[in-house]
Amino acid sequence: MSSMKRPRLQAVQAHPSFTLKLTFVNGQVFDLDLNNDIKHYPGLNPLRDAEAFAGAAIGDAGWTVEWPELDIQIGADTLYLDALERGTTYLVTSAVTSAVAHRAPTNRARWATCVKKLKSPVS
Repeated sequence: MSSMKRPRLQAVQAHPSFTLKLTFVNGQVFDLDLNNDIKHYPGLNPLRDAEAFAGAAIGDAGWTVEWPELDIQIGADTLYLDALERGTTYLVTSAVTSAVAHRAPTNRARWATCVKKLKSPVS
């Protein structure tokens, strides 16, 4: 798994289930469910509207996810730490994906970590 000094986003995609698909510059990909956050934090209440939530975009050159029309920003580092803490839907690194595709031997501990976090197939 590539390490990052500070997590930075490469891509973000909002799903109707109030989940963000986050792709970081080191190749890690997470699905992060924001349902509880949107209900719990008053500052995120405008995101309860599915159409508004769908307006998620990368801001500040990958350092945030933002909803410009609503003036809401969430830092990439916050999203990254939440995704790691919650053991989100999937975590696949390009190194492991490449090793599997080429049937190359991998570090067992590293593979076990990725498999443990893998809860559904990557589409």
